[in-house]
Amino acid sequence: MKLLLLTLIICFSTTLGVSQKDTTKNTLIQFSGVIVSGDSLEAVPFCHIIDKSVRRGTTSDYFGYFSFVANKGDTIIFSSIGYKKANFIIQTKSKPVNIP
Repeated sequence: MKLLLLTLIICFSTTLGVSQKDTTKNTLIQFSGVIVSGDSLEAVPFCHIIDKSVRRGTTSDYFGYFSFVANKGDTIIFSSIGYKKANFIIQTKSKPVNIP
């Protein structure tokens, strides 16, 4: 019985150790904004925003607003019909907030 209990404790502790990930490497941020044209500052509706590293993205709404979750250092591609495609790298200087 003691051997069975000891075996279960060891299995449970190794499972917890493997399942925990280091979250300091990939800090997630909420990336949002409004897409406007450079010359008239009018909203660009239905612009495609793609995160190149994870190959997923979103589309801006009628007013040019978009929002999604990304990692620091990801390359974001903005494209819309009639506009030049643009690439940007997410860079932040603020420290992440730890929520207990």
